[in-house]
Amino acid sequence: MDNTQINTQINKMSNGFVINWSTQERFPTQKEEQSLEEGETGQSQSSEEIAEEIKNLKEELEFYKSLFVSRRNSCIFNLKIKKMNGKNVWVDRVRDQREDFLKLDIDEEVEEWLQPIRCER
Repeated sequence: MDNTQINTQINKMSNGFVINWSTQERFPTQKEEQSLEEGETGQSQSSEEIAEEIKNLKEELEFYKSLFVSRRNSCIFNLKIKKMNGKNVWVDRVRDQREDFLKLDIDEEVEEWLQPIRCER
């Protein structure tokens, strides 16, 4: 369809509706406007919440950027994100020593890493 056909089939708004004259369908437009106005006022966040969210996202971004500074020689698939004193740290399962694992907050995976590995023969 070109623009002239579209213009002849759809009429201007009348009483909050757009009417398609070829199919006689009516599409409401006022409800959408009202719901947008309610959404703007009802779900607005305070500036403190937004500032806190921005701060958290910046900290998370800096953490992910630190991967390329602190773990340059590590393979990405060997790295895990673990907690040390409640803060995220990068841990390389292959390169880090047992002493490094002991400093981490203990979870199931860290406990598994601390168990001795049986020698296979």
